[in-house]
Amino acid sequence: IMCGLHNTQKDYIVIMDDDLQHDPKYIPELYDEIKKTIENQIAAFKLNDFETAFSFATPFLKEKFGSAENFGQMVRNGYPMVWRPAKVIFLQSERYQHGHAQVVQIVDKNGKSHYLRYYMMEFDGSWHIGGVEFLKASDFSV
Repeated sequence: IMCGLHNTQKDYIVIMDDDLQHDPKYIPELYDEIKKTIENQIAAFKLNDFETAFSFATPFLKEKFGSAENFGQMVRNGYPMVWRPAKVIFLQSERYQHGHAQVVQIVDKNGKSHYLRYYMMEFDGSWHIGGVEFLKASDFSV
């Protein structure tokens, strides 16, 4: 599975259990809004538009960083693969106590894969990014 994920040429990849615990008909709904939020933030980073990228953060993160400039500096220094990704692959999404957690594989410009868990929270009817955690490939199953 990992080799297939790394070498895929497709825009979307869905990995799910084969026990039909989750009805596949809900896949588009589950992914669309959360995925759009993450994609839009990454697109803003690629344009160095930190104001727009900052707009996708939760109110808590906005308060913590104080400004789009501070936020952009943190991403450039701590998450360079998010600032300038070569490839973004959406993996598993799961519910957690405050919203959804979306695992994303980001391939950097050197071809190295990074696995990140985005913690997504809903505010005023739209999804916002509440935090991002680095994962080891062994920290989750695909």
